[in-house]
Formats: sequence, structure tokens, C-alpha cells
Amino acid sequence: MSSGLNDAESAALDHAWGWFAIHAEQRVHGINLYLIGFALVVAGYGALFELKSYALAAVVALAGIFLSAAFWLLDERNRVLVKMGERPLVELQAILAERSGIDSMNILQSVDSQSRGWRRIAKYSWIVRALTTIGFVWMVASLVFAITAAAQ
Repeated sequence: MSSGLNDAESAALDHAWGWFAIHAEQRVHGINLYLIGFALVVAGYGALFELKSYALAAVVALAGIFLSAAFWLLDERNRVLVKMGERPLVELQAILAERSGIDSMNILQSVDSQSRGWRRIAKYSWIVRALTTIGFVWMVASLVFAITAAAQ
């Protein structure tokens, strides 16, 4: 039983892991930036509404709508890029598992096979979609509220 990868397989593993890691990291940084940006939008909206600057509050709500939609689209793109990096990793992990005799090296395959029930909604993608949808709906409601308040 040969436990090592050949040079081409090692290069492929390095490349696939690098691809996966950079796009997974972009997703984490993205959600952090979204949460900070959304908090600033909510704070700005609240301050402007308190000052009865309803037109400006509506503009801030529009910015929140745009922020939520843009982040969702960017995260969807990064999700696809992460999945593209996972595909060769699954194959390379299978080679490692076979050559090393360690079946648990099939990490990604194992994770995917256990995504049932509550684990399905505990995925990063589901949580990001929920957060951005809540943010989007919240800002649409805030926009309507600001426009209604301005009209009175």
C-alpha cells in the first residue's frame, strides 16, 4: 500500500485546497462586512427617523435593500466557487483514503452524506440566505414606513 501522492496529485491537492480556502475565507469576511454594514444602515435609519428626516431615512433604507441584495448575490457567487474547489478535493481525499488505508480521509464526502434534518439548515448557505432575506425584508418595511411617515 503506497501512502503518498505523486507530484501531479500533490500539485492538484495544493491547487484545489488553495482555491477552496481563499473562496471560503471570502465568504466569512463577506458576512462580517455585511453584518457591520447592515448595523450601520440600521443605526443611520433609526437616527434619521428619530430626527424626523423621513426622506433621508428612506434613502438609507434603499441603501440597506441594495446592501442585502448585493451581498446575497456576491455570496452566491462565492458559494459556487467554493463548491468548484470541493469537487476535486473529494476525489483527492478518496485517493488519500485509499492509499493511506484511512477511510475517514473522505472528509467532504462524509460531511455531505450527513447533511440531513436539522443539519441541512445549520449550513452556512442557509444561514446567509436567512440573514440577507431578513435584512432585505426589514429594509423594505423600513422604506415603506419612512415613506408613510413622510407623507403624513
